[in-house]
Amino acid sequence: MLCLACSNARGMLASGSWDGTVKLWNVNLGWDKRFPVRTLEGHRDSVSCVAFSPDGKMLASGSWDCTLKLWDTYTYTLLYTLVGIETAVSCVAFSPDGKVLASGSRNGGVFLWDTRRGKMALELLGHADYVTAVAFPPYSGSLVTASWDKTVKIWVVDAQNIEFRQVNEYPEDKLAL
Repeated sequence: MLCLACSNARGMLASGSWDGTVKLWNVNLGWDKRFPVRTLEGHRDSVSCVAFSPDGKMLASGSWDCTLKLWDTYTYTLLYTLVGIETAVSCVAFSPDGKVLASGSRNGGVFLWDTRRGKMALELLGHADYVTAVAFPPYSGSLVTASWDKTVKIWVVDAQNIEFRQVNEYPEDKLAL
């Protein structure tokens, strides 16, 4: 198992695995039920990251096969395969409204995806190495990204046009966590 995500809205847990599968678990059933509710298949390599949409209706999975997949968590069906990334997907996060998915990649790329159309909306340039984390702080109108290039970047969101601009960069030695 490589990654986990929880859905507060659905009481589900998702796990991404080395074998390219995503397993969904219903945590409300109790841990004595040691089997997944469903196994989602479709990636050709290890699943490196998973994230639920805020309403729990969608699950995003990122893989070393350079794809993202958006799944419907009610029907367990594939909604979209998101392509256009040249290296492995390292991290994913949904915006607070669930309309945008951010992903990071091993080559320093940060990508924004329109979850309603299953299309890439924008590529953010700025990191020089592996992007380790992407996050949308609630109610902030921003995206935060972290990288092996020893920086954390804050990007301002214009949600109507899915446009971002970098406003601050913090070197690793100046961060307090």
